[in-house]
Amino acid sequence: MSQPNVQESTVNSPIADLTYRNYDGPITSHTFRWWVVALSVLRTNLKKPGFWINGGLIVLIFLFQALLFFFSNNVAARISGGGAAGDAPQKLMSYGTTAYQAISATSLLVTIAALIVGSGSIAADNRANALLVYLSKPITKGDYLLGKWMGVFMLLAGLVVLPTILLWVFYATTYADEGFFKQEPWLWAKLLGASLISPVLNTSLMIGFSACTKNARLAGSLFAAFTFILLTVSNTAGFLMFRNATLDQDLGAGKAVVRRAITVQHISVRGVADGLSMELLDVDPKKVMAGGPKKLRKRLQAPYPLPLVGIGLLMIILPIGIARAKIRAVEVVSG
Repeated sequence: MSQPNVQESTVNSPIADLTYRNYDGPITSHTFRWWVVALSVLRTNLKKPGFWINGGLIVLIFLFQALLFFFSNNVAARISGGGAAGDAPQKLMSYGTTAYQAISATSLLVTIAALIVGSGSIAADNRANALLVYLSKPITKGDYLLGKWMGVFMLLAGLVVLPTILLWVFYATTYADEGFFKQEPWLWAKLLGASLISPVLNTSLMIGFSACTKNARLAGSLFAAFTFILLTVSNTAGFLMFRNATLDQDLGAGKAVVRRAITVQHISVRGVADGLSMELLDVDPKKVMAGGPKKLRKRLQAPYPLPLVGIGLLMIILPIGIARAKIRAVEVVSG
């Protein structure tokens, strides 16, 4: 019985090149090359139950605020007897204030959702060297980063924007006869802007942390620690400044001192989103503060918007810049 010639078989077998080759062909000017990357992020995370649980809780928060608005204003209308002829009934809660309270109440859930969908967005690719696979296709590093950012952003934005749109539809259909469109012609744009602030901030920070490691859990832990520590420090420092400022105000100190203290209290991811939303929706802070001494509530003011805009831009630009530097450092060897 003849033995197979192992040496001859080995020599004649082709040797496969297992290295990833960079795409050397022409790259078309297709605007949405990043969509392939974003679609991968969407498909992966839409299967996660935690994402849908957060979405359900956010819908319940908006539903609660809509019902609270409806019933409280119905009570106000009954008490006032509907007002003078032709006048809209007096409302206890404004459209913008109700929307602000709903959007603000979802901040923590948006941050948790960012942990669920974003912690492994780039970290998992770093661990598996999957970036080399992406770049072997006609996709640039910029397309890759944009696709990852857009994928996470669309998931987070969807959680807040869709309920916000439904809230506006509720306003428009229920209060059209009371002059809603005349009173708030641009409310839809303000609501859209306010609902996008938190998703933009959380997406940018999460992408930045995810790009810095190969471990998705580590990226999530760093992101959570950053948001929690910054929130704790800013709230503590702002509260102490606010208390001292109100005491000084009794001695004749100006309102600017109080407003600076409140601005410091908003130097966090949630604080920036809340402060800018408050400014955008023209919310009176005295009406949205729960509890606390009455004397302090009377001295509440909205934070300065410009410092919050600057801090918000820093929270967006810096982590994206870090992620871009990490991705650019990846070498793709042409075969």
